[in-house]
Amino acid sequence: LASLPAAAAAAADDDEVHPAVAAYDEHVARAVIPFADACDALGGLGDTGANIKATWAGVRSVIVIGTKCKKPSDVPAALTPHLKPTQDAIGKIRTARLDRTYDWHIKAIMEMLQSVSWVVMSAPPAPTSFVKETVGSADFWANKIRKEYKGKDEKQIEFCDKLKALILDLAAYLKEHHLSGLSWNPRGVELTDAVVADVAAPAKAAPASAPAPAAGGGGSGMANIMWLVTWSPACNLT
Repeated sequence: LASLPAAAAAAADDDEVHPAVAAYDEHVARAVIPFADACDALGGLGDTGANIKATWAGVRSVIVIGTKCKKPSDVPAALTPHLKPTQDAIGKIRTARLDRTYDWHIKAIMEMLQSVSWVVMSAPPAPTSFVKETVGSADFWANKIRKEYKGKDEKQIEFCDKLKALILDLAAYLKEHHLSGLSWNPRGVELTDAVVADVAAPAKAAPASAPAPAAGGGGSGMANIMWLVTWSPACNLT
């Protein structure tokens, strides 16, 4: 963090990780990395696993911004420049050229990625409720995979299970730390005064066995995220 007023800069020197960020790192270790590994294990999804991790890393940087800054008047517009890494990662998933064998897989993933829009939302609906709603649309395609590969390929079933687990774990995290939208720091600096760098990587690896967290309208800028995760059934599958 650089170019902050002196008092805020001094506070930023504290190495303590904000609870919302620490819990997010635990969510990543518990649900995101296992799903990315399940993608890699299939062998035909290209760089999808790496881009899933990059998507969540980009959101982490925005969560860090929220812990440092006051809430801007137009959250989606203010966050748009900071969401570019997330948008780029989602775009790479959406435009990857994959064998048609993975048609259902990429459709399920793109439905799941609708959940990333939580970061620019404000209640109602609550972000956790919005995220949970993506379970049904993702499961529509995942259930086709389950039916096709049940008793034939456990890696395929693992992919489906980890996909659903990721959505539910994200919803639980949001219920605990971002109940009505991205949390902001009322005593923080103005977002326009902050230059945030090198915040995507966790300060330290979170334990995979970390305990689970206790169990709307987002403005016109919502489209900045949503357009990236709109799926075209015939897109980029060979």
